[in-house]
Amino acid sequence: MHPNIDEYRVREKLAKYLSGRSSLREFTKWFVPNTWNVKQWGTPSLQKLVYGISLRLAEYTSGHCLNEELHERLIPFVTSFEIGEPVHEPQTQSTSKIIIVLSLQPVTPRPFRSSSYGEFVEASL
Repeated sequence: MHPNIDEYRVREKLAKYLSGRSSLREFTKWFVPNTWNVKQWGTPSLQKLVYGISLRLAEYTSGHCLNEELHERLIPFVTSFEIGEPVHEPQTQSTSKIIIVLSLQPVTPRPFRSSSYGEFVEASL
């Protein structure tokens, strides 16, 4: 296995780019050498993540999508996670997988009211 590279690290670096804390150039400069030959050393789920991101980057660099579209196409890689391996059910000949989707939308501060001994105080988060 490639040292220190796992799904969490890839998603962390991608989230840093998507949040504007690093550039696309910085992300790809890290991503390409650190995920090279992932098929030889990565888990199946890491391979799927890397290949999915690689495809979106290839679409962008070949002119098939704009920067804004690239951003939108990469967001699911940091907001959706597959938990566990597929489970085969012999009696039904089917396979199931649990998928958890997290939404990382910006939070808008909202005022709230709390009371202490009958008095209300307004505040913003």
